[in-house]
Amino acid sequence: PTAITAEDIETKGLTDYDIVVFPGGMGKDEGDALGKINRERVLAYVENGGRYLGICAGAYLALSGRDWSLGLINGMTVEGEWHRGHGYPDVEISKEGEEVFGAVEGTFKCRYANGPIFEPLGLPHLPAYIPLAYFRSEVSEQGNLGGMNGSPAAVWAPYGKGKVCIISSHPENTPGLEYFVPRILSWLMK
Repeated sequence: PTAITAEDIETKGLTDYDIVVFPGGMGKDEGDALGKINRERVLAYVENGGRYLGICAGAYLALSGRDWSLGLINGMTVEGEWHRGHGYPDVEISKEGEEVFGAVEGTFKCRYANGPIFEPLGLPHLPAYIPLAYFRSEVSEQGNLGGMNGSPAAVWAPYGKGKVCIISSHPENTPGLEYFVPRILSWLMK
């Protein structure tokens, strides 16, 4: 893996990369740091066949409906539900997710830290996303927000010739889920 900055995107572009990964942090901060021109460059990269993986803040960045977001995924965060807190909610792989992860029986715990809870937006120019996993419990340190249980924990969608996958939680640093992100990266390259 190679770390790249907004300046790198501006001066060198993304054509030398098969996949870009936008990690955790703050989605708005990532979008603002990229700026409008570099957000357009990321969109063009994916549209022309690039692959995008967004984890937590990177998932917020890929969603639609904010002036700082990329609009790669036809979904938007549920208003007022971003500040849920931290925990280990139950997650269940969907039937479509079995293509990526194999058959996984039942639920498993995955580290969560204020990742996006989102729903379809219905934009006519973007395809619907396909859930790879669902949350099967709630995290709500700030009171009973609801809406997390049953919502997507990971989804993918095509964007032009490219592929986009977003994950609301943090499997990359959840003990026992070390395989999760490498399998997604491998699947994105198919």
